[in-house]
Amino acid sequence: MTTLNESRGTFWRKFAPLFGAGVVGVAAITPILAPQLAALPGVSQQSLPVVVGAALAQTTLLVAGAIATGIALAPRLGLRSHLADKGESGAPLLASLRSELPLAVSAGAVGAALMLAGDAAFRPLMVDSAAALAQAVPHTTLTMTVAGMLYGGIVEELLMRWGVMTLLAWIGWRLTSRAGKREPGAPSKVVMWTAITLAALLFGAGHLPTTAMIVSLTPVVIVRALVLNGIGGMLFGWLYWQRSLEAAMIAHATFHVVATIVALLGSMLS
Repeated sequence: MTTLNESRGTFWRKFAPLFGAGVVGVAAITPILAPQLAALPGVSQQSLPVVVGAALAQTTLLVAGAIATGIALAPRLGLRSHLADKGESGAPLLASLRSELPLAVSAGAVGAALMLAGDAAFRPLMVDSAAALAQAVPHTTLTMTVAGMLYGGIVEELLMRWGVMTLLAWIGWRLTSRAGKREPGAPSKVVMWTAITLAALLFGAGHLPTTAMIVSLTPVVIVRALVLNGIGGMLFGWLYWQRSLEAAMIAHATFHVVATIVALLGSMLS
């Protein structure tokens, strides 16, 4: 029989590696976050460190909550994290990821291609806004790429897949399994795809506040944010469901690398 102390010990062994990765990801956004916050009305150079610190602390707390949610609910749905497994049992991380790597990288590259194609399709509908967004979010800089790989690839996946998608899937599973009498780990495809889609839409909506700092939120701008970010969200959610959280993280990081390569090639040819 598992004791309370053993359960707590298992929780913290799973929590620690995920939280450590999350802290690295949160730190990576600082060079981008600081200039954005400095541009806000009422933020002075003297108050900027406090404002940045508060924003990073808030994100870190959200990450901690998402990690705890995933640890509690993901195993019941058959969802997994290799980092959590390694923390609990010492399972070799690289060996676990090796078989998932080709699919994760391919999915990330496909997602980047679809996003870039979608961006090109929206551009004629929002010429001025598209130019402002491209200038504010330059994919050709090393800082932006690293932030995308670490913050996007780690933090956003912990929040949106491990936390939000897992919670949505668990709620759907509970609502459709006759008060939870269905065997754990067996949510239907409808439940999982609904959770994937809702998490992807929330992922897109989560980018709107930052977008609003750059351009006005017209209907086209809102739809663009939901569609372009939703493309990645759907792919990453499917990978999390079918493979692991880390497969989604790798795909998300690849997404930003490919976007950077394409942007650099475009700037060289223009």
